[in-house]
Amino acid sequence: MTNEFKKDPNDIGCIWTKANERGTTWLSIKLDLDQLLVCTGGATGEVNLVAFGFTRKKTSDRQPDYQVLYPKKGASRETGERLTAAKAPPLLDDDIPF
Repeated sequence: MTNEFKKDPNDIGCIWTKANERGTTWLSIKLDLDQLLVCTGGATGEVNLVAFGFTRKKTSDRQPDYQVLYPKKGASRETGERLTAAKAPPLLDDDIPF
């Protein structure tokens, strides 16, 4: 059975929290730069991205802790529209390159 869903076009990547035996923690980030260029319309320079933590329990270390999205055009405080992780499609283990 395959999980068929339309991937959010503003989905840029994922973030994982990592830790070693000594307790040092860091973030591992995977970004799709080609998709980021599509979202920005080819513009380069500084961009603002948003990251949403997943509320579901992780069943594998391959599942990300955060999803990185490019803010939707028109989503602003004035319109009251908010991005939420619940609106984003689930990430499958097959989506993760490592």
